[in-house]
Amino acid sequence: MALGLSGFVTDMVGTHLIVMATVNTEKVPSEPSVACEAGDINVCNTTLEDFTPMINRADDIHPDQRLAGLEDVTDYDPNVLSDPQWPCGKHKRVLIFASYMTTVIEYVKPSDLKKDMNETFKEKFPHIKLTLSKIRSLKREMKVVGEDCCMQPVTIAMAFVYFEKLVLQGRLNKQNRKLVSAACLLLAVKISSDLKKQEVKHLIDKLEERFRIGRRELISFEFTILVALEMALYLPESKVMPHYRRLVQQQQL
Repeated sequence: MALGLSGFVTDMVGTHLIVMATVNTEKVPSEPSVACEAGDINVCNTTLEDFTPMINRADDIHPDQRLAGLEDVTDYDPNVLSDPQWPCGKHKRVLIFASYMTTVIEYVKPSDLKKDMNETFKEKFPHIKLTLSKIRSLKREMKVVGEDCCMQPVTIAMAFVYFEKLVLQGRLNKQNRKLVSAACLLLAVKISSDLKKQEVKHLIDKLEERFRIGRRELISFEFTILVALEMALYLPESKVMPHYRRLVQQQQL
């Protein structure tokens, strides 16, 4: 089964320039914490009933959640976990001009910046069990495996969409994070490429080695991920393109 994603239309949504400087900045208040009703679902050792959609229709969202700005989990935003505000936290000051936006960041130790980023992320998404730094680390591991197996950027981008959808639904935790990451990559390859048996075997070997998981566990876990994603493996270009652009830009650096 193959899926051809063609006809991508690029666009420019402005320029975000980050300037590093030692300045005295005002403390930016963090966004109010919003309670989320997502269940504490462990992907491993669960029945398929645990993966029924958490919110099926926009009408099912509680009015307080709508007012607080929480999106329907089916309305996936491919930029929310890659928002440039996350590495800045309270150490930034954003200056908005007519044609561009500049962020001035005071000097801070990387460890303090990482801690502040994860705390800010936790306040906005209390239902997500993993820290933002861990989520990004898993995505880097997925990218490394994809590049080792000569995957196209669009295939890795599709895997990122599957992965982030499950993250934003609160499905991941410390125990299942590596298995979910590997399964998302494997599904993306199967849906977007026409692989031969030997190529699939090579990919599974790489996933086993990189994520330190079992082959049988990974293969049997694919259907669990399918149910969690509501079988929606065919993705609109608007959800894939942001990840695709970032991957291509990283390759050009």
